[in-house]
Amino acid sequence: MQTHTIVVGIIYPKAEKFFEEYFHSLLNQTNKEFELILFNNGFISTSHLNHYLKSFEKQGVKASIINVPNAGPSIVGRQFVIDTLKSPAYDHVRYIIFTDSDDYYDHKRVEQSVKGLEKHDVVFNDEIPFDSDSKLKGPSLFSYITFTKV
Repeated sequence: MQTHTIVVGIIYPKAEKFFEEYFHSLLNQTNKEFELILFNNGFISTSHLNHYLKSFEKQGVKASIINVPNAGPSIVGRQFVIDTLKSPAYDHVRYIIFTDSDDYYDHKRVEQSVKGLEKHDVVFNDEIPFDSDSKLKGPSLFSYITFTKV
């Protein structure tokens, strides 16, 4: 089945200590009908990220890395992602769900986002950040936006 949902992982510097929890939270999604694309600003080696991507491929989730020059702040990086996913190579994409490599996501994040995006253009999702000791802090005051493809 061809996916219409892309889960975008934005890889941040100094986020390696959160990788186990981050990738575990994505691997345990109830809806596995998505493609994972990691946008790496060059902070982490591709071979290190490939180690994690193999777990997704074993579960039938297509996973890849796009290395980009340092795109700066999150909003600039997200705009780069949107622009990249507008190319003809990604015409099959209907939904884009953003994730950050220093956060943990509820196991229904993808499922709930897709359900919401079937009815609305934008869905807000709470993030669960880690503290400096790699412990979950709990929901923050932030909400992240999940976009439909424009």
